[in-house]
Amino acid sequence: MPAKKKKDNVEGGPQGGGERTPKGDSVSLFTLAVVTIVILGVIGIVFGYTKDKLNELQGGGNAAALEEQIINLKNQLKDLSDKTLALEKLNAENKEIVASLFDKNRKLPASVDSSTWVNYTNSEAKVNLKLPETWEVVSAQKVASGSTPAPAEGEAAADTPVLPEFQYIIMLQPKGELNFVQAVTIKDDYLDFAGLTLAEKYDIFKELNLLDERDLSFGKMLYFIDLDDAENEIPTVLILTENRILRATFNVYNKAFDKYIQFRQDFEAMMTTIDLAAKTEDAAKTDVPAAPAE
Repeated sequence: MPAKKKKDNVEGGPQGGGERTPKGDSVSLFTLAVVTIVILGVIGIVFGYTKDKLNELQGGGNAAALEEQIINLKNQLKDLSDKTLALEKLNAENKEIVASLFDKNRKLPASVDSSTWVNYTNSEAKVNLKLPETWEVVSAQKVASGSTPAPAEGEAAADTPVLPEFQYIIMLQPKGELNFVQAVTIKDDYLDFAGLTLAEKYDIFKELNLLDERDLSFGKMLYFIDLDDAENEIPTVLILTENRILRATFNVYNKAFDKYIQFRQDFEAMMTTIDLAAKTEDAAKTDVPAAPAE
């Protein structure tokens, strides 16, 4: 199987539909609440300490009493720091929960307002798509990759030639976001299956735990969560045509990052704008060397 199945297949629940989730706003409000609690706590402690100190001095207090107050102040500050760390941990856990629920109920958006987006065309890779103005293409290149076919009957594996094949790899990322560098990869993939018919390709990949699928004028679009070798969950879109398989992945593993949900939704929306400029020509065509004369 060319891609791993996601272990858990959770059905039901609200569908995302590509719209911004209000849970992202609740996380931001939670963060604001944490900051407010910390500020108020520090002000309360310092105010209480200052008032006690003045009363003590006015009453002719001694150094031992003042030292005791300082120790008490340190303990209160440490307690406040511990509570802040606990709240930060809880905030991170809440983000993970929200993102996990978000994963299991995702659908590709039915429509996207891309009127202000930027058109991107790669004529060599024969790919067109639109990007939000906050995104950029950071690299686009043609990469050669070797593939060794199975040896013919009676032929030693060492004598089997390596056929030169090519992949087009395009990397995208939101501008100025260090946690989302090269967040999206788009490339020709599964080159060994490129020669199969569209129906045969679909029969292979439909066995995955699909979140969504869509019929296109030139093929099929499949959306699922893939797993890498380290069991990281990778949102993945496959575009199947009669002569190629295009694979797009969202490469951010930490769902607790701020803006994770926003950029995940951008990824889904961008994928729905993809158009393959050449629908009857293989962009990842294999160049097979001529057989030597006997």
